[in-house]
Amino acid sequence: MRITPLHQSATRSQVVDSADREFLPEAEFLACIRKERQRSDRSRATLSLIGLRLPSLREAYDPGYDYALESILHRVRCLDEVGWLEPGVVGILLPVTAEEGARQLVKYLQRNDTTGYLRGAVVSVFVYPDSADSGLGDGGEGRREPAERKRDGDHNGNGERRQPRVAHEGANARVSSAPERSAEPLVELLLDREPWWKRPVDVVGACVALVLLSPVMLGAAVAIKLGSPGPLFYSSWRVGKGGRAFRFHKFRTMCVDAEKKKKGLLALNEADGPVFKMERDPRVTPIGRILRKSSIDELPQFWNVLRGDMSLVGPRPPIPEETRWYAPWQRRRLELKGGLTCLWQVSGRSNVSFEEWCRLDVKYHTNRSFLGDIGILFRTIPAVLAARGAK
Repeated sequence: MRITPLHQSATRSQVVDSADREFLPEAEFLACIRKERQRSDRSRATLSLIGLRLPSLREAYDPGYDYALESILHRVRCLDEVGWLEPGVVGILLPVTAEEGARQLVKYLQRNDTTGYLRGAVVSVFVYPDSADSGLGDGGEGRREPAERKRDGDHNGNGERRQPRVAHEGANARVSSAPERSAEPLVELLLDREPWWKRPVDVVGACVALVLLSPVMLGAAVAIKLGSPGPLFYSSWRVGKGGRAFRFHKFRTMCVDAEKKKKGLLALNEADGPVFKMERDPRVTPIGRILRKSSIDELPQFWNVLRGDMSLVGPRPPIPEETRWYAPWQRRRLELKGGLTCLWQVSGRSNVSFEEWCRLDVKYHTNRSFLGDIGILFRTIPAVLAARGAK
Protein backbone atom coordinates (compact mmCIF):
# COMPACT_ATOMS: atom_id res chain seq x y z
CA MET A 1 0.00 0.00 0.00
CA ARG A 2 1.37 3.40 -0.93
CA ILE A 3 2.56 5.87 1.74
CA THR A 4 1.77 9.48 0.87
CA PRO A 5 4.42 12.08 1.92
CA LEU A 6 3.12 14.89 4.15
CA HIS A 7 3.49 17.62 1.54
CA GLN A 8 1.30 15.66 -0.90
CA SER A 9 -1.64 15.12 1.48
CA ALA A 10 -3.34 17.03 4.27
CA THR A 11 -4.59 13.86 5.92
CA ARG A 12 -2.78 11.26 7.99
CA SER A 13 -0.68 8.76 6.04
CA GLN A 14 -2.32 5.50 5.03
CA VAL A 15 -1.82 2.30 6.98
CA VAL A 16 1.07 0.28 5.55
CA ASP A 17 1.18 -2.98 7.50
CA SER A 18 -0.88 -5.31 9.64
CA ALA A 19 0.15 -3.52 12.84
CA ASP A 20 -1.66 -0.39 11.61
CA ARG A 21 1.52 1.69 11.93
CA GLU A 22 1.40 5.22 10.47
CA PHE A 23 3.81 7.98 9.57
CA LEU A 24 2.67 10.83 11.81
CA PRO A 25 2.37 14.35 10.30
CA GLU A 26 4.83 16.99 11.52
CA ALA A 27 2.64 18.54 14.22
CA GLU A 28 1.55 15.20 15.70
CA PHE A 29 5.07 13.81 15.58
CA LEU A 30 6.48 16.88 17.33
CA ALA A 31 3.81 16.54 20.04
CA CYS A 32 4.78 12.88 20.41
CA ILE A 33 8.45 13.86 20.86
CA ARG A 34 7.52 16.39 23.56
CA LYS A 35 5.41 13.83 25.43
CA GLU A 36 8.21 11.25 25.31
CA ARG A 37 10.66 13.84 26.58
CA GLN A 38 8.44 14.40 29.62
CA ARG A 39 8.49 10.66 30.29
CA SER A 40 12.28 10.74 30.03
CA ASP A 41 12.41 13.54 32.60
CA ARG A 42 10.50 11.34 35.06
CA SER A 43 12.24 8.03 34.35
CA ARG A 44 15.72 9.46 33.61
CA ALA A 45 15.88 7.09 30.63
CA THR A 46 17.79 8.10 27.51
CA LEU A 47 15.70 9.01 24.47
CA SER A 48 17.03 8.99 20.90
CA LEU A 49 15.66 10.36 17.65
CA ILE A 50 16.90 9.55 14.15
CA GLY A 51 16.42 12.01 11.30
CA LEU A 52 16.68 10.68 7.73
CA ARG A 53 16.62 13.27 4.96
CA LEU A 54 15.77 11.25 1.88
CA PRO A 55 17.61 12.02 -1.38
CA SER A 56 14.49 13.24 -3.20
CA LEU A 57 10.71 13.40 -3.08
CA ARG A 58 9.28 12.52 -6.46
CA GLU A 59 5.86 13.85 -7.35
CA ALA A 60 5.07 10.75 -9.43
CA TYR A 61 4.37 7.44 -7.74
CA ASP A 62 7.62 5.62 -6.97
CA PRO A 63 7.38 2.06 -5.60
CA GLY A 64 11.00 2.22 -4.42
CA TYR A 65 10.30 5.26 -2.28
CA ASP A 66 7.31 3.61 -0.65
CA TYR A 67 9.22 0.37 -0.15
CA ALA A 68 12.00 2.27 1.67
CA LEU A 69 9.44 3.75 4.06
CA GLU A 70 7.81 0.36 4.58
CA SER A 71 11.19 -1.15 5.48
CA ILE A 72 11.50 1.39 8.30
CA LEU A 73 8.09 0.47 9.69
CA HIS A 74 8.87 -3.24 9.65
CA ARG A 75 12.09 -2.70 11.62
CA VAL A 76 10.99 -0.40 14.46
CA ARG A 77 9.63 -1.69 17.76
CA CYS A 78 6.02 -1.39 18.86
CA LEU A 79 6.92 1.36 21.36
CA ASP A 80 8.78 3.43 18.73
CA GLU A 81 7.11 6.18 16.71
CA VAL A 82 7.74 7.16 13.09
CA GLY A 83 6.73 10.44 11.49
CA TRP A 84 7.79 13.46 9.45
CA LEU A 85 10.16 16.00 11.02
CA GLU A 86 9.63 18.15 7.93
CA PRO A 87 8.82 17.37 4.26
CA GLY A 88 11.36 14.83 3.07
CA VAL A 89 12.81 14.16 6.53
CA VAL A 90 11.67 10.97 8.27
CA GLY A 91 11.94 10.83 12.06
CA ILE A 92 12.26 7.64 14.11
CA LEU A 93 11.61 8.20 17.83
CA LEU A 94 13.30 5.58 20.04
CA PRO A 95 12.31 5.67 23.74
CA VAL A 96 14.70 4.12 26.28
CA THR A 97 17.46 3.98 23.65
CA ALA A 98 20.99 5.36 23.82
CA GLU A 99 22.87 6.85 20.88
CA GLU A 100 24.62 3.55 20.17
CA GLY A 101 21.29 1.75 19.68
CA ALA A 102 20.05 4.48 17.33
CA ARG A 103 23.17 4.24 15.18
CA GLN A 104 22.86 0.45 15.03
CA LEU A 105 19.33 0.84 13.65
CA VAL A 106 20.60 3.28 11.01
CA LYS A 107 23.33 0.87 9.93
CA TYR A 108 20.83 -2.00 9.71
CA LEU A 109 18.41 0.03 7.58
CA GLN A 110 21.12 1.20 5.21
CA ARG A 111 22.78 -2.20 4.98
CA ASN A 112 19.50 -3.90 3.97
CA ASP A 113 18.26 -1.10 1.71
CA THR A 114 17.73 -2.13 -1.91
CA THR A 115 16.11 1.11 -3.09
CA GLY A 116 18.96 3.59 -2.61
CA TYR A 117 16.78 5.98 -0.65
CA LEU A 118 18.01 4.96 2.81
CA ARG A 119 21.62 4.46 1.72
CA GLY A 120 21.67 7.98 0.32
CA ALA A 121 19.82 9.60 3.22
CA VAL A 122 21.45 12.34 5.26
CA VAL A 123 21.44 11.09 8.86
CA SER A 124 21.24 12.90 12.20
CA VAL A 125 20.96 11.37 15.65
CA PHE A 126 19.52 13.42 18.51
CA VAL A 127 19.77 12.34 22.16
CA TYR A 128 17.93 13.43 25.31
CA PRO A 129 19.03 14.16 27.94
CA ASP A 130 22.25 15.29 26.30
CA SER A 131 24.06 16.06 29.61
CA ALA A 132 25.44 19.15 27.87
CA ASP A 133 26.44 22.42 29.41
CA SER A 134 25.03 25.65 28.08
CA GLY A 135 27.14 25.46 24.96
CA LEU A 136 29.35 28.30 26.18
CA GLY A 137 32.99 27.58 26.58
CA ASP A 138 36.10 29.25 27.99
CA GLY A 139 35.00 29.49 31.58
CA GLY A 140 31.56 30.82 30.79
CA GLU A 141 32.77 34.02 29.15
CA GLY A 142 30.23 33.60 26.42
CA ARG A 143 32.42 32.48 23.51
CA ARG A 144 30.65 29.96 21.33
CA GLU A 145 32.33 26.58 21.01
CA PRO A 146 32.68 25.43 17.38
CA ALA A 147 29.85 23.19 16.31
CA GLU A 148 32.34 20.57 15.13
CA ARG A 149 34.55 20.64 18.22
CA LYS A 150 35.74 17.28 19.51
CA ARG A 151 33.46 16.04 22.28
CA ASP A 152 35.09 14.88 25.47
CA GLY A 153 32.39 12.30 26.16
CA ASP A 154 31.71 8.84 24.79
CA HIS A 155 29.73 5.75 25.67
CA ASN A 156 30.51 3.66 28.70
CA GLY A 157 29.74 -0.02 29.11
CA ASN A 158 26.07 0.68 29.82
CA GLY A 159 25.55 2.62 26.63
CA GLU A 160 25.27 5.92 28.52
CA ARG A 161 27.06 9.10 27.61
CA ARG A 162 29.81 10.62 29.76
CA GLN A 163 28.83 14.28 29.93
CA PRO A 164 29.73 15.49 26.44
CA ARG A 165 29.91 19.20 25.80
CA VAL A 166 27.79 20.07 22.79
CA ALA A 167 27.47 23.53 21.29
CA HIS A 168 23.86 24.58 20.79
CA GLU A 169 23.29 25.91 17.30
CA GLY A 170 19.67 27.00 17.67
CA ALA A 171 16.50 26.27 15.75
CA ASN A 172 18.22 26.15 12.36
CA ALA A 173 20.21 23.06 13.35
CA ARG A 174 17.72 20.73 11.74
CA VAL A 175 19.42 17.76 10.12
CA SER A 176 23.17 17.51 9.72
CA SER A 177 25.09 15.89 6.88
CA ALA A 178 27.65 13.87 8.87
CA PRO A 179 26.34 10.38 9.69
CA GLU A 180 29.08 9.59 12.21
CA ARG A 181 29.24 12.88 14.10
CA SER A 182 28.38 12.97 17.78
CA ALA A 183 24.70 13.12 18.65
CA GLU A 184 23.04 16.51 18.77
CA PRO A 185 20.86 17.65 21.70
CA LEU A 186 17.19 16.96 21.08
CA VAL A 187 16.28 20.46 22.20
CA GLU A 188 17.40 21.75 18.79
CA LEU A 189 14.25 20.27 17.25
CA LEU A 190 11.94 21.50 20.01
CA LEU A 191 12.60 25.23 19.82
CA ASP A 192 9.25 26.88 19.14
CA ARG A 193 8.74 29.44 16.43
CA GLU A 194 7.74 32.76 17.95
CA PRO A 195 4.01 33.53 17.61
CA TRP A 196 3.32 36.09 14.88
CA TRP A 197 2.27 38.70 17.44
CA LYS A 198 5.32 38.34 19.69
CA ARG A 199 7.87 40.45 17.82
CA PRO A 200 5.52 43.37 16.97
CA VAL A 201 4.47 43.62 20.63
CA ASP A 202 8.14 43.56 21.71
CA VAL A 203 9.20 46.29 19.26
CA VAL A 204 6.29 48.61 20.01
CA GLY A 205 6.52 48.05 23.76
CA ALA A 206 10.30 48.60 23.89
CA CYS A 207 10.11 51.79 21.81
CA VAL A 208 7.34 53.26 23.94
CA ALA A 209 9.13 52.32 27.18
CA LEU A 210 12.46 53.80 26.05
CA VAL A 211 10.76 57.10 25.18
CA LEU A 212 8.60 57.37 28.29
CA LEU A 213 11.29 56.21 30.71
CA SER A 214 14.17 58.18 29.21
CA PRO A 215 14.03 60.88 31.97
CA VAL A 216 14.20 58.14 34.63
CA MET A 217 17.14 56.50 32.85
CA LEU A 218 18.94 59.83 32.55
CA GLY A 219 18.48 60.49 36.25
CA ALA A 220 19.76 57.01 37.10
CA ALA A 221 22.84 57.56 34.91
CA VAL A 222 23.69 60.83 36.68
CA ALA A 223 23.20 59.23 40.14
CA ILE A 224 25.47 56.28 39.28
CA LYS A 225 28.25 58.54 38.04
CA LEU A 226 28.04 60.75 41.11
CA GLY A 227 27.64 57.86 43.54
CA SER A 228 30.69 55.68 42.75
CA PRO A 229 33.59 55.42 40.31
CA GLY A 230 33.26 53.04 37.40
CA PRO A 231 31.31 52.50 34.19
CA LEU A 232 27.68 53.46 33.79
CA PHE A 233 26.49 50.09 32.52
CA TYR A 234 27.18 46.52 33.53
CA SER A 235 27.22 44.05 30.65
CA SER A 236 27.53 40.30 30.95
CA TRP A 237 26.95 37.21 28.83
CA ARG A 238 23.60 35.51 29.29
CA VAL A 239 22.10 32.36 27.81
CA GLY A 240 19.17 32.94 25.48
CA LYS A 241 16.92 30.79 23.34
CA GLY A 242 18.48 27.47 22.38
CA GLY A 243 21.66 28.21 24.34
CA ARG A 244 22.65 31.23 22.26
CA ALA A 245 24.87 33.74 24.06
CA PHE A 246 24.11 37.45 24.01
CA ARG A 247 25.27 40.59 25.80
CA PHE A 248 22.89 41.51 28.62
CA HIS A 249 22.83 45.17 29.75
CA LYS A 250 21.78 46.85 32.98
CA PHE A 251 22.76 49.87 35.03
CA ARG A 252 25.76 49.16 37.25
CA THR A 253 24.65 48.69 40.87
CA MET A 254 27.84 47.19 42.34
CA CYS A 255 31.45 48.17 42.88
CA VAL A 256 33.78 47.67 39.92
CA ASP A 257 35.50 44.57 41.40
CA ALA A 258 32.23 42.80 42.29
CA GLU A 259 33.04 39.62 40.35
CA LYS A 260 36.33 39.15 42.21
CA LYS A 261 34.58 39.51 45.57
CA LYS A 262 31.81 37.05 44.69
CA LYS A 263 33.93 33.95 45.41
CA GLY A 264 34.37 35.03 49.01
CA LEU A 265 30.60 35.43 49.44
CA LEU A 266 29.38 32.13 48.00
CA ALA A 267 29.02 30.60 51.46
CA LEU A 268 26.54 33.36 52.34
CA ASN A 269 24.24 32.69 49.40
CA GLU A 270 20.57 32.99 50.49
CA ALA A 271 19.02 31.47 47.34
CA ASP A 272 18.55 27.79 46.60
CA GLY A 273 19.63 26.18 43.35
CA PRO A 274 22.46 27.60 41.22
CA VAL A 275 21.36 31.23 41.64
CA PHE A 276 23.37 33.60 43.90
CA LYS A 277 21.44 36.24 45.89
CA MET A 278 22.01 38.11 49.16
CA GLU A 279 19.70 40.47 51.02
CA ARG A 280 22.64 42.59 52.20
CA ASP A 281 25.18 42.10 49.47
CA PRO A 282 28.20 44.25 50.46
CA ARG A 283 29.14 44.74 46.82
CA VAL A 284 26.02 46.80 46.09
CA THR A 285 26.49 50.58 46.18
CA PRO A 286 24.03 52.86 48.03
CA ILE A 287 22.63 54.15 44.74
CA GLY A 288 22.62 50.62 43.38
CA ARG A 289 20.45 49.43 46.26
CA ILE A 290 17.80 51.98 45.33
CA LEU A 291 18.00 51.06 41.65
CA ARG A 292 17.59 47.38 42.47
CA LYS A 293 14.62 47.86 44.77
CA SER A 294 12.85 49.90 42.12
CA SER A 295 14.06 47.68 39.22
CA ILE A 296 15.35 50.78 37.44
CA ASP A 297 18.65 48.97 36.91
CA GLU A 298 16.83 46.65 34.46
CA LEU A 299 15.62 49.42 32.12
CA PRO A 300 18.57 49.15 29.65
CA GLN A 301 17.28 45.69 28.78
CA PHE A 302 14.61 47.35 26.65
CA TRP A 303 17.50 47.78 24.22
CA ASN A 304 18.04 44.01 24.30
CA VAL A 305 14.35 43.59 23.49
CA LEU A 306 14.61 46.03 20.58
CA ARG A 307 17.62 44.13 19.22
CA GLY A 308 15.73 40.84 19.39
CA ASP A 309 17.96 39.23 22.05
CA MET A 310 15.09 39.26 24.55
CA SER A 311 11.33 39.59 24.70
CA LEU A 312 9.13 41.70 26.96
CA VAL A 313 7.72 38.51 28.50
CA GLY A 314 9.74 35.33 28.92
CA PRO A 315 12.01 33.45 31.34
CA ARG A 316 14.73 35.58 32.86
CA PRO A 317 17.96 34.78 30.95
CA PRO A 318 20.49 32.99 33.20
CA ILE A 319 24.26 33.30 33.31
CA PRO A 320 26.17 30.40 31.68
CA GLU A 321 27.47 28.95 34.96
CA GLU A 322 23.94 28.45 36.29
CA THR A 323 22.72 26.38 33.32
CA ARG A 324 25.39 23.73 33.90
CA TRP A 325 23.55 22.70 37.07
CA TYR A 326 20.10 22.49 35.50
CA ALA A 327 18.15 19.25 35.65
CA PRO A 328 16.92 18.13 32.20
CA TRP A 329 13.39 19.45 32.75
CA GLN A 330 14.74 22.80 33.92
CA ARG A 331 16.50 23.26 30.58
CA ARG A 332 13.08 23.69 29.01
CA ARG A 333 13.17 27.31 30.12
CA LEU A 334 15.98 27.81 27.58
CA GLU A 335 13.65 26.86 24.71
CA LEU A 336 12.08 30.32 24.81
CA LYS A 337 13.58 33.76 24.28
CA GLY A 338 14.47 35.35 27.61
CA GLY A 339 12.28 38.19 28.85
CA LEU A 340 12.16 41.29 31.01
CA THR A 341 9.34 39.85 33.07
CA CYS A 342 7.47 36.59 33.47
CA LEU A 343 5.33 34.69 35.97
CA TRP A 344 8.29 34.56 38.37
CA GLN A 345 8.53 38.35 38.34
CA VAL A 346 4.90 38.79 39.37
CA SER A 347 4.90 35.90 41.87
CA GLY A 348 7.40 37.20 44.40
CA ARG A 349 10.78 37.06 42.57
CA SER A 350 13.43 36.22 45.16
CA ASN A 351 10.77 34.93 47.55
CA VAL A 352 10.13 32.04 45.14
CA SER A 353 12.35 28.93 45.29
CA PHE A 354 14.48 28.12 42.26
CA GLU A 355 12.53 24.94 41.51
CA GLU A 356 9.22 26.79 41.64
CA TRP A 357 10.77 29.52 39.49
CA CYS A 358 11.57 26.93 36.81
CA ARG A 359 8.10 25.40 37.09
CA LEU A 360 6.55 28.82 36.50
CA ASP A 361 8.70 29.25 33.38
CA VAL A 362 7.65 25.82 32.08
CA LYS A 363 4.02 26.70 32.82
CA TYR A 364 4.40 29.90 30.81
CA HIS A 365 6.01 27.92 27.98
CA THR A 366 3.00 25.61 27.84
CA ASN A 367 0.25 28.24 28.13
CA ARG A 368 1.64 31.41 26.58
CA SER A 369 -0.78 33.56 24.60
CA PHE A 370 -1.24 37.16 23.52
CA LEU A 371 -3.71 37.95 26.31
CA GLY A 372 -1.53 36.07 28.79
CA ASP A 373 1.49 38.24 27.91
CA ILE A 374 -0.54 41.44 28.20
CA GLY A 375 -1.81 40.28 31.59
CA ILE A 376 1.72 39.60 32.85
CA LEU A 377 2.90 43.04 31.66
CA PHE A 378 0.09 44.77 33.56
CA ARG A 379 0.72 42.65 36.69
CA THR A 380 4.42 43.58 36.54
CA ILE A 381 3.75 47.27 37.17
CA PRO A 382 2.32 46.89 40.72
CA ALA A 383 4.83 44.14 41.48
CA VAL A 384 7.71 46.49 40.63
CA LEU A 385 6.21 49.46 42.48
CA ALA A 386 5.71 47.31 45.59
CA ALA A 387 9.27 45.91 45.22
CA ARG A 388 8.01 42.39 46.04
CA GLY A 389 10.96 40.05 46.33
CA ALA A 390 13.46 42.60 45.04
CA LYS A 391 17.03 42.26 46.35
